[in-house]
Amino acid sequence: MTAYLVTTTPLCVIMCVIGSILPDIDNKGSYIGRLLPFISHPINRRFGHRKTIHGRPLWLFVCLLSLLPISHFNLLIWIGLGALSHCFIDQMNKPGVQTWMPISNKTVVLFKRAWRVYNGSGQEYALVFLFCVVIWATYEIRDMGGMSILVNRMSGAHKITVVEALKAGNSVCYVKGQWRHNAGSLEDVNWLVIGTQKKKLVYWSGSRFYRDSQDGIFLSSYLVKTKKRWTTLNIKGLATLSAPAWFLSGGKWQHAPPGRTVAGTARLLTTAVEIQPDNFLGRKNDNTSGTHRDADGMLLMPVDRHE
Repeated sequence: MTAYLVTTTPLCVIMCVIGSILPDIDNKGSYIGRLLPFISHPINRRFGHRKTIHGRPLWLFVCLLSLLPISHFNLLIWIGLGALSHCFIDQMNKPGVQTWMPISNKTVVLFKRAWRVYNGSGQEYALVFLFCVVIWATYEIRDMGGMSILVNRMSGAHKITVVEALKAGNSVCYVKGQWRHNAGSLEDVNWLVIGTQKKKLVYWSGSRFYRDSQDGIFLSSYLVKTKKRWTTLNIKGLATLSAPAWFLSGGKWQHAPPGRTVAGTARLLTTAVEIQPDNFLGRKNDNTSGTHRDADGMLLMPVDRHE
C-alpha cells in the first residue's frame, strides 16, 4: 500500500472512527443500526449479526480498494482499518465473532471468559478508541520518516541526524537544533541540508554555509524530512540560472543567486528554471547536458524531480 496510502489528517481519523462502528450495521439494536434502520434491517435479515459484515475478508477488500487511483478512494483504508479493529475487539467479547465469514463459519473468541469484555461496555469503547489512536500514530510516524526519525526527535542525537540525512537521498531536508559556533556562542537553528563535503554534512543558513566540525558542532539536533525533492542539474562548462541554486564545483559547495554563473552539479528547489549558457569564451554549442531550447533560444532544464 504505497502509491495511494494517505497521509494522516483529522479527516483520516474521522474515517477510522466511522469504520470502527460500521460492522454493527448488521445489528438492529446498535447505535448505527438505530440511526440507519432502513439499511440495518435488510442487512441483518440477509447476513445475520457478527457474521459476514464482521468478517475480515470484507474489510480487507475495502482496504485493497484504497489502492485504486480514484479520487478519495485512499480514504477507504482508514474505514477498513477502523472496521478491522472493531472485528478484532469483538473477538474479546463473550460470544465471539465469525471473523472469517463467508470463507469459514467458525466462531473465534480470544482469551478466557474472565478476561473478555461485554458488548457496549466502556471497556469495549475504550479499546476501539485505543486501536484508532494506535493506527493513527503508526501512520503519523510513517509520514514523519519512521521510528528512527521519531527516536531522533526524542533523543536529539546528532549522529542519528547525520545517518537519516544521508538516507534521505534526494529529499529536501532541514536540520533543527542547537549549534555551537567555534567562537563558543550557541544558536537555535533551522538549516537546509545541502549535501556533503569531505564526508561531513553541509548546511545553508539563508546567508552562508556551515559545515559539521569545521564551523562548529550540533549539541543536539533532529532531521525534518519534507515531501519535496531536489532538482539536480549537471552542467558542462558554465551556465547562468534564473533561480537560486547550490552547486558543487571543485569539491566545494557554493551558492548562486539568480543570474550568477554556475558550474558542476547544481541543486535547485524548483523545476521552473531557465538556463542561459555562458558563451564568454566564444563557444556557441550548448554547454549543459540534457537541455533543449525554447522559441526564444533559451535553454530549458529537464525536470529531474519526482514528487
